[in-house]
Amino acid sequence: MLKRLSNPVRSLVVVLGLAAAALAMPAMAPPAGAATVIQGQNALAGATAKVAGTLTAMPAGQPTDLKLEVALTQTGQPKPITKYDADLGKAMHIIAISEDFSVFIHRHVEHVIDGNGQVRIRFPKPALYHIYVDAMPHTLGQQVLRFDLPVGDAPATGAPKLKPGTLTAESGPYQVTFDSLDLSAGEPSMLTLHILENGKPAKDLKPFLGVGAHVVLIAADGLDYVHVHPMSIAAMTGGVMSEGAMSSRHDMPGMAPSHDAAPHEAGSAEISPDMMLHVAVPKPGLYKLWVQFDGGRTLYTLPFVATAH
Repeated sequence: MLKRLSNPVRSLVVVLGLAAAALAMPAMAPPAGAATVIQGQNALAGATAKVAGTLTAMPAGQPTDLKLEVALTQTGQPKPITKYDADLGKAMHIIAISEDFSVFIHRHVEHVIDGNGQVRIRFPKPALYHIYVDAMPHTLGQQVLRFDLPVGDAPATGAPKLKPGTLTAESGPYQVTFDSLDLSAGEPSMLTLHILENGKPAKDLKPFLGVGAHVVLIAADGLDYVHVHPMSIAAMTGGVMSEGAMSSRHDMPGMAPSHDAAPHEAGSAEISPDMMLHVAVPKPGLYKLWVQFDGGRTLYTLPFVATAH
């Protein structure tokens, strides 16, 4: 009788031992190639979000090469938004900024299909990236959501350390200079910038997405987002405003909305090298600022730091 019981007892001991070993093993990491889904949060300075959204990141090659899929829903509604008003010819503007503010990427979603906007980005380095989706769902006006996306394996760097004071930046033959980078928190401020080429006022500037330049500001504290387009100083002081010349932020009271426009590849109008822009930031602090413009059919991006008092 005891001999007959020995086999079941031995089997039970083996099973219990395997179970204990399994419990002691660390949890398995998600398999390589798995999609990452992130919920968005409102990022438009001074505005209340009317949408919610998800960003799905899927590997498209290397660990820093990702396909991003964005779906927005109107607050309280379950179905994705399918109709968008084109903003400067694009359904969505995608701005990606590394956590330390050293990387700035500007991409676009041409069309939103079945509620999903797709774009592929090859990030230059592993980091935590703040992905801003700037779009105009039909009848809802400008909406901006931020998605915090880890790309590759990189330690967190924390809040960026910004140093104000530099009014001039250079890239290639171009030099961009601001008269001042001081802002008034809570009210519109006027900034003036000048673009030189080889030390002289640039004469080969072309429209970038239908406007003279794009300026994006991100708050170091809170990561609020502002996107404006400058106007020609000559047009402003001469009292003649050409289409696309007005500085704009879509939801700013009293400011002109941006216009639908052809991509910069089709633009042929000359752009003044002397520009002004209205900027309204919600609170005091430091803001990283990027200026993008088309010089000689090449896109340039130059960084600055503005201070709001």
